[in-house]
Amino acid sequence: MKEISADAFLFIEVKDRVYKYEITKATTTIGSAQENIVRIKDPTVSPYHCLLSYVDGHFYVRRLGDAPVHIGDDVLESYSEEIRYSDLLRIGDVKIRLAKGGALSDVALLFVVYHAGRDDERDWEVFCTRKTQIAVGGKEGGLLLPGLNERVASIENYGLYAQYVVPAEGKRVLLNDEVISGRKRLNDLDVLSVSSFAIRVRLLSHLALENPEAMLWPEALRRLVVPKER
Repeated sequence: MKEISADAFLFIEVKDRVYKYEITKATTTIGSAQENIVRIKDPTVSPYHCLLSYVDGHFYVRRLGDAPVHIGDDVLESYSEEIRYSDLLRIGDVKIRLAKGGALSDVALLFVVYHAGRDDERDWEVFCTRKTQIAVGGKEGGLLLPGLNERVASIENYGLYAQYVVPAEGKRVLLNDEVISGRKRLNDLDVLSVSSFAIRVRLLSHLALENPEAMLWPEALRRLVVPKER
């Protein structure tokens, strides 16, 4: 049973894997011990490393013991500290991103799709959306690709710095020319390859959809691009 009013997720990066966890409890313990709500089996994570709490519409993180917790590049020194959506926690070698759920994101994804063929002949299309869940391929909306009647991947778009691609089971998806087998984070200008299509991804402010024609102008497009994470 869900105990909090917020629609929020943790994206947990452990080595080359990314796991998604929906926050449903008012307090969420994180560590390597089996008793934790979020158990992370990594040697750099303490048995009871930290605690995430939700109080009056805000999230807070607290250290459990002496193991360090970083919020971005800063070490958590106080008893507890508020964290906001898109903040990055680091415990040991593990990265944890707090992300906001819901139907719409504050980041607009612009997909530029190039079809196979000679450069002077091939078609291309543009698709822009703020949805948090986008199907790639198939017939159920999302990013429709001619001839691909089955979904080949899903894109997750949960706000600033929380964009991920998840290949469908048994489907071949490349990210920047490398085949991926699980959830991977997307960055601005990344290229997905599925079937005979190359898809360049741009991460833009949600303001892009208030005036879509502005994206036709390079200078306006540059102003809309989400800044790189420091």
